[in-house]
Amino acid sequence: MAFFEDNLPYFPFGSRNLRRGSVGTDVKVLQALFNRYRILGTITVDGIVGPQTEGAVQRLQERFGLVIDGIVGPETLFVLGQGDGRHTPYGGPPFGSRTLSRGMSGGDVMVLQNRLNNHHIISQNLNRPADGVFDEATEQAVGVFQGIVGGQIDPGLGNGVVGPETFDAFWAFTSWGGRNLQSLPTDPTVGDRGIDMLFLTSLLFPQINYVIRYMDRPFGAPTERLFFSEAVSIFQARNGLPETGVADPATYLALAKTNVGWPPVLIGPIPGGILPEPF
Repeated sequence: MAFFEDNLPYFPFGSRNLRRGSVGTDVKVLQALFNRYRILGTITVDGIVGPQTEGAVQRLQERFGLVIDGIVGPETLFVLGQGDGRHTPYGGPPFGSRTLSRGMSGGDVMVLQNRLNNHHIISQNLNRPADGVFDEATEQAVGVFQGIVGGQIDPGLGNGVVGPETFDAFWAFTSWGGRNLQSLPTDPTVGDRGIDMLFLTSLLFPQINYVIRYMDRPFGAPTERLFFSEAVSIFQARNGLPETGVADPATYLALAKTNVGWPPVLIGPIPGGILPEPF
């Protein structure tokens, strides 16, 4: 039985609002994300929104300048890297809203390919920026991802088709790709704050010898968020890409070559139901 689906009703992450009392696989993904990014303390991964999870949501909302209501709605989901509604990236449909397999195309395939381009080993199978076409290379890259993660959470995961269990694994154990990222964008499908931006910042700044301790700063001031696009532009210039300051599919592919702190595997559930750190 898959780790996220075990004894819980399945809901794609981002398909509904989550609040105190919500139960499901999407809650478990949310809790895994909190533990993974180590910015809100460690919480129990049980698939139930209780006081502990609600408090973590409120701290996340405070950190990113959102309404602090403890409800995981569209704006909170967006800083977690999952776009829906007006935030749906790449023309949609939303990632996780349908099973994906060879021969399909769309914005959700773009997100899938971006997430495949999180690590140099898997990106070598895809070997191109996301283009929204689920071809043989995409299928092979999915299979590699499923083989790495599936051995820990679901032995039946690896068939090259992206269904519920594989979506959960992508949401919980890939760090970017659900949207483009840019400081202060005007497009509502492009993020200007979020845990994906935090992760990319921590990966980018050491490479370009950036002196700002960006990870230690809140996202409240626009002048601080501007450092992100400046760093992206420097990285793009050093990798022969147009200096747009936007973290986009081509930038994600280039970043994959430098991301060697993976694979994101589970060691196995430990006593108390706490999900171990994947790094």
